[in-house]
Amino acid sequence: MAGYFFAYLAILSLINWPERPILITHPMKHIVFFTALLLASAGLRAQDSFQFVFLNSKPDKEELPQAQVDSLMELHFANMGRLAEAGYLLVAGPFYGGGGIFVFGTDEQVTDSLVQTDPAVQANRWHIEQFTWRPHEGGICVAPEDYEMTTYSVLRFYATDQSPTEAQVQEQLTYLKTLEGTILTLGTFDDGAAGVMLVFDGEPNDALAEASPGVMGGWYTGKAMQLYIAEGSFCE
Repeated sequence: MAGYFFAYLAILSLINWPERPILITHPMKHIVFFTALLLASAGLRAQDSFQFVFLNSKPDKEELPQAQVDSLMELHFANMGRLAEAGYLLVAGPFYGGGGIFVFGTDEQVTDSLVQTDPAVQANRWHIEQFTWRPHEGGICVAPEDYEMTTYSVLRFYATDQSPTEAQVQEQLTYLKTLEGTILTLGTFDDGAAGVMLVFDGEPNDALAEASPGVMGGWYTGKAMQLYIAEGSFCE
């Protein structure tokens, strides 16, 4: 039960962190939603691609009364529970400093329609990005019932106006495989045209991104982040 409580804190921070301290109200009411999120299906997803949705912090979002923000948060949680119970939403977790991810097992069009059912998305609380993710290492799993929350490092590479060739994408992937730390998942967004991402158990470091061939060659920009997520989400 403690694990579900910390999952509640993690997802709650998608909306609140770092703009104000996390306010915990009626946590048991939300635990049901995250239980469904984790138990909707178990184990490795037998798919070669997934839909990654980034809920990016939006500094210029409309200022709303706190009561309205809390109401949107309640509706956001409820919608997550519904999507998880239906088996659509597989993984969710926040980044330190704000924003987070959803991972869906549905196709691009269906995922877009599902994301738009979220009242907080409808209220423009985040800047949304959606990509087709193809893992080259690791995968996507629904965490087991007895999971623990953990922190992983992320190197995300963003596409520039210099579209990488297939060979350049492979060069970037090869470089990332040589970095220290355990690779949890490594893959491409839209086959590398929209970027590359590495999730690993090691120290986040912007210098690692800057030294990559994609950043040095100008076809990617890179950023180091930390992700708070249920252990087992990447089939580790």
